[in-house]
Amino acid sequence: MKNNITLQVLQASDYYPFGLSFNQYQADRLKETSPGNFEPELRNRYLFQGQELQKDLDLGWYQFKWRMHDPAIGRFGAVDPLAVKYPYWSTYAFSGNQVIAMVELEGLEPTSSLADAQSLLNQYKNDLSESKLWPNISPESFLASLEANISDPSSINQGVNSWFCGNAACNKYVAQNDPTGYVKLMTDLYKTGTGTYDAGGTTVTFSPSESVRKDAGNLKYSGLAGNAANQMMFLTLSDHYKGYFNKATNNMQYDPGDASNTWASTTLGEFKRMMGDFGYNVNTYGGDLGWANLNKGGLAQTELSRGNDVFLYVNSDLFKNNAWWKNWSATHYIQLNKIGTNNNSYNVNFWDYGAKKPKHHSKSILVVNLWFDQCYSSKIKTSSQ
Repeated sequence: MKNNITLQVLQASDYYPFGLSFNQYQADRLKETSPGNFEPELRNRYLFQGQELQKDLDLGWYQFKWRMHDPAIGRFGAVDPLAVKYPYWSTYAFSGNQVIAMVELEGLEPTSSLADAQSLLNQYKNDLSESKLWPNISPESFLASLEANISDPSSINQGVNSWFCGNAACNKYVAQNDPTGYVKLMTDLYKTGTGTYDAGGTTVTFSPSESVRKDAGNLKYSGLAGNAANQMMFLTLSDHYKGYFNKATNNMQYDPGDASNTWASTTLGEFKRMMGDFGYNVNTYGGDLGWANLNKGGLAQTELSRGNDVFLYVNSDLFKNNAWWKNWSATHYIQLNKIGTNNNSYNVNFWDYGAKKPKHHSKSILVVNLWFDQCYSSKIKTSSQ
């Protein structure tokens, strides 16, 4: 360099996850506001996530576009203006309670919107031709079922007597949290036989086998028959994710009828890996077998209160029918919506088979059944482009 130049740091800040600052540095700079009167020069107030820090009344709140954020408690001071569209998010939560890897979109939705997904779907409606790769699925039935899934993710149904419960839970969760990414993945699968999902920095690619593609559209299970998108996705996920149960039963390749046996099953480890590939940070407790299960009765309630989503991996007969004589191994995935206590019982509301359902259980039943396996999931991506 020709000139000797010394750079001076004027301001620096470090932050805790929700925006509370520490190790702040402000250079000593004075500004003459009037003759002979010097005051500290106004520092840059656009700090955490580029938002303006409000010093009025010494509140220390950040002014996001739609509402104020208090970094001391990690919550907004007003309800999200899009709360009605996103009932599965806490109305005061900041960044969906996932502050390490997500950036708050000025107090609005943390993932892609239904409007964006619908706009993308409308584009496909004009140019999607019949796919030779999926001979039993017409463009019309595919698009209609795809639109139904993003419009009402809770209606996604695994199909009575199928073993697709883990796939259905994942499918519902992705369609609900990232409808745009879901539409793109599904349409790419339909057009090319291969689809890639962008989980915000990491990707997962699906290339279902020919036997899967030829049978999609033919499944007749009640609740699944006629829904082309669900059949495609459920079969694709089972074809992609394999665990020890598939290997133990020597059931790795798809044959017609496999949707109701071990080929379509999802172990707890598979479920965690599958959800992780779609960009969700999943914590699991328990195991597939009864003797590996843990009694964590308060965990689900605690995680729900924190704004996390909770899935339960239960024994279907025990949970739904209180059938004590059945074995205690976990067999079925459901998503927990609400849970409360009343004297010696639990009141549970959960998603299963395309609907939200209430259930009343004695506490003793839940100890050996409901708490078999639990995982709570938090989003670690913002959207898929």
